[in-house]
Amino acid sequence: MQVRRRLLAAGLAVLFGAGCGSGGGSGGGSGGGSAPAATTAPGSTGSTGGGGGSSSAGTGGSGGSSGEFQLSYRGRNYFLLAPDGLSSGAPIPLVVCFHGAGDTAANFWNTMKAAGWDQAARAQKVLLLVPDTQSPFGDWANWSGNPANDFAAMRSELDAVVDLALRDVGARYDVDTRSLHALGFSNGGLFVAVAGLPHPAFATCSIFGYGWGASYLVSPSTPRPVQMACGDRDTRFFGPAQSSQAFLAAQGHDLRWEPVVGVGHSFFGISGALGPGGLLSWALSRPLSAAASGGGTGAGSGGAG
Repeated sequence: MQVRRRLLAAGLAVLFGAGCGSGGGSGGGSGGGSAPAATTAPGSTGSTGGGGGSSSAGTGGSGGSSGEFQLSYRGRNYFLLAPDGLSSGAPIPLVVCFHGAGDTAANFWNTMKAAGWDQAARAQKVLLLVPDTQSPFGDWANWSGNPANDFAAMRSELDAVVDLALRDVGARYDVDTRSLHALGFSNGGLFVAVAGLPHPAFATCSIFGYGWGASYLVSPSTPRPVQMACGDRDTRFFGPAQSSQAFLAAQGHDLRWEPVVGVGHSFFGISGALGPGGLLSWALSRPLSAAASGGGTGAGSGGAG
């Protein structure tokens, strides 16, 4: 047990020192650019909003405006894309996107837009939510628990983000509680692997540019769908990602694995090679099932990448 803990801590320390921003690597670019102009909350009414009446699968939001918004909830800044033409009365899928270490929600959102994720979300009528971390390591942003190997802190911060999605966003839009999806790159992928995979709220988990080895970091109670992608020139994480995807497939997960040829540690490069539309479609076609409604919290065997 002590050896496994030391290995995992070493893997987290490697990630902490990697500077896992949104660009970088071969085939990648940085986000750059400015934040969306809208910095106030979307209105509570509007013809393009997400439905005026509650649904058994929705949060019952009263109908927010379409557009891009920079918002804050309980001290956490976040970016939100709400597409035009959302159907009144139909719950809306939502994808929560977690940035890498040393990055910010603003830069990750700009990188996602440069890679076409905003266009894909508009085409498929899905909300995109990009939150900032509230990590205590203020001089080097990363999701809670890293690099101290504190899984409880990761679960606590993810619970806060889910609360944001369902209460704050869900008050304005009728968020589909059966189509809430987690996406993470690099340190955000670690965050999804530890806290997202066993979380009962998420229908699917997408882990890009990260791998940890042939084990669970935290054991889920049910094998929910996972898609993983990593550049074959990502010298730190490609090998561990191969081991992780093989392990998850062997455990019965609905697993999509995409080794991206010629790309390094780059969210932009992965997105450009695979296409955001297909990555979104894979997740949206897998709503939460009744069997996946429970989440495990027990620590797994803790393999290190």
